[in-house]
Amino acid sequence: MSSKNSKKNRDSDSTLSSHSPYNLRRNTSQAGGITKRKVSKKVDRDGNGRASSHQSNSSISRVPATHPLSSSSEDESTNTSDTDEMDHSNDEQEAEKARHETQKQKKKQSTVREHFEYLDDNTYMCQLCFKPIKTAYNNDCNLRSHLGRAHNMFEVMYESQKRQRVSKSSKIRPEKKREYHQAALNCIVTDGRPFGEFRRAGMAKFLDVVCPGYLGPSRKTIGRRLGIAYHQYREELRNKLVRVDWIALTVDIWTKNKISYICITGHAFNKGYEAIPIVLGFRRFSGPHKSKNIKEYILYELKQLKIEEKICAIVSDNGRDIKKAVEEIKPGQCISCVAHTLNLVVKNGLGLWNNKEKKKKQTPKTTTDMYQYNSESDDDAEFDTHNIDVPEDLEEDEVSSDEENSSENDEENDIAGASTENESDLENVDNNSTTDEEPLSDDDLDQSQNIQYSVHELIQRIRACVSNVRGIRAVNDYVIRKARSNDPPIKSNLVTDFEIRWNTTFIMIDRFVIYRSIIDDINSRPFKIAHITSTQQVKLGSKEFEFNNDEWNRINDLHTVLKPFLIATKIISAKNYPTLSTTYSVQYCLRHFLSESSENDSIWLKRFKVCLREKFQLYFAQKISQYQRNTCLVVAFLDPSEYHRLRQRPVELENALTLLKREMESEMQVTRTNPTTTTTTISSLNAMKLSSASVAHSNMDNLFSLCGIETSLATSPSVGNSLSIDEEIGYYISSINTNPEMKFSRFWTENEKKLPIMSAIVRRTNIIPATSVPCESMFSIAGYVRRKERCSLSSRAIKYSLVLKDRQKLELFDL
Repeated sequence: MSSKNSKKNRDSDSTLSSHSPYNLRRNTSQAGGITKRKVSKKVDRDGNGRASSHQSNSSISRVPATHPLSSSSEDESTNTSDTDEMDHSNDEQEAEKARHETQKQKKKQSTVREHFEYLDDNTYMCQLCFKPIKTAYNNDCNLRSHLGRAHNMFEVMYESQKRQRVSKSSKIRPEKKREYHQAALNCIVTDGRPFGEFRRAGMAKFLDVVCPGYLGPSRKTIGRRLGIAYHQYREELRNKLVRVDWIALTVDIWTKNKISYICITGHAFNKGYEAIPIVLGFRRFSGPHKSKNIKEYILYELKQLKIEEKICAIVSDNGRDIKKAVEEIKPGQCISCVAHTLNLVVKNGLGLWNNKEKKKKQTPKTTTDMYQYNSESDDDAEFDTHNIDVPEDLEEDEVSSDEENSSENDEENDIAGASTENESDLENVDNNSTTDEEPLSDDDLDQSQNIQYSVHELIQRIRACVSNVRGIRAVNDYVIRKARSNDPPIKSNLVTDFEIRWNTTFIMIDRFVIYRSIIDDINSRPFKIAHITSTQQVKLGSKEFEFNNDEWNRINDLHTVLKPFLIATKIISAKNYPTLSTTYSVQYCLRHFLSESSENDSIWLKRFKVCLREKFQLYFAQKISQYQRNTCLVVAFLDPSEYHRLRQRPVELENALTLLKREMESEMQVTRTNPTTTTTTISSLNAMKLSSASVAHSNMDNLFSLCGIETSLATSPSVGNSLSIDEEIGYYISSINTNPEMKFSRFWTENEKKLPIMSAIVRRTNIIPATSVPCESMFSIAGYVRRKERCSLSSRAIKYSLVLKDRQKLELFDL
């Protein structure tokens, strides 16, 4: 009895506690939550509609009708019943939906499995193709995938499987992918782009739009393919050079950030007498720049390409070690770079840079001083000169400390004047124009030194003025506004120069003359410039930046005397790499310009010419080898365009004929294999004694050709008969006079068989470049490839990239 009472009391206590005012909210939420769990459980078990009866029983057990409720309790009870009804309707919808999906899934599974027969161990056999299919944990994904891929039953596949199939169908075919990868490699090599360029986010999106499904090569793929392409190209290059008769080389060394590189370029004619420049080698140069190390590297590259016996000449700068190495490889056939020689003439002739004074670096006093482009310290020589075809914002990144160590030590370049056995038979033949100069007296030397000192001081003031203008932002902005408002507007800005390239000094002077009125304005009225301090105003108005009329006249005379040298530098440093034939006319023009003077020339202009003429005589008449001077004269004669200029100077024309005949004799002795050619040799040797008569006869032939009358010399020889030396020379002169506009390549392509001896000499001598600009150009490209963003690029990758840049030129050898 007591147990029944206690149980009754517990039930009543629980009922009272569960429906106390403090538990109404919790009970309401629990009723819905419990109902949902039980409904879902029932539905999952048997899928019938017994949830409603359970819901009503649950609500009755929790809220007895006999329990008294207050008004607020009645409202909450009403809300609770409404919520229960809403939950009941939602549960029915979910239950119906779950039941529908279950039935659909079962039906679909039955549709899939009816095409398979269960074997054992989760293995099914397809009834259509009798192929066993493995499944995992009674999963039918593999079965559906098999029906869709093998039997095109795409309707049984899941949506994810369909999407995977679509993505796979858009993938690139392997052969097409290889083609795209090769194009990407060519792009990276040609433009010097990073190896991972095609995996960057922006490029990946672009490729996905242009070619959906294509993923660009990774940096590792590019690095691997780059090495393979390099070795394949070297083999192709070796096979092409086997068919070349003669190859001329250019050699130079470049240093950047204490890392040196050496470059070798080759130049050869193709079948159509078109000069083809190509990079033969580019690699890191370790160790000291001794002549022995340079020689070993050059010989190693020549041996690798199997062209040791095909080298006709090697062009280099005026450095002592590199010239000694070249002299040991090709004794007597060393060619000095004409561009470097012109640089020495101008720089040392006018004293543009005073190398004897060692000035210490000065720390900038203000932040504006750090914007100066040029410093007056010895480190100015470390600015790079190899900036051909490189954007202006990359010029300062180029550093070349090797060039100034090699090409600017003019006191150590006496090797070029050494006599050799090959030059002994040509020593008596020289240009008369280089022997008329008289040695300067002591007074003249003192005067030259005074002129150089005055020029140096004037140039230093110009540099300081330009640097000060560019260093103060307010002054620079004022000068630019004045230049744009000028009539006509001045588009170019003021610039400073650097030591290695003398033509930058001319550009600085040229723009300084253009800005003359603005320079005088800021010097006389610095207070008109806003936002500058009083100290800066005093500095702008100081005597250091004040140029009087006499000084402006001297600046104009400097501009006048340097302009022909600028044009000459542009001619010999062109991108088509002019040969020695062009340099002969350039030297003649400069020599004539420095030797002649008119009554209108000022005293300072004449003094400038005297200083330059002295250095010109030193470098071009004494330090350049006799072989180079004679070769220049011969190749000028064999170039149709230069021949017409040479014809106006009879003495030089006669010297050219004499040298050419000796070259032709040597060529005949080398190529002679049949003793039946003795009569031709005897006639040619006898013709050597008639050089003056030969020239007179050629002049008569010229008169006939200019009058439109055919000469017997041009028509008498047949194609089948070989010509003598005099006959070949006469035929050459008459053919050029008949068609003065004939180009070099076209003439020798058409007359190669008619003039076999001369054409052989042309292939050996007229291919020699005038400068080492091809190497300088490669150094410029190397500086861009090895820029700050790619500073971790290995030296091997740099070598591969630069050598492969010229691989498209191999096709030109077959033309």
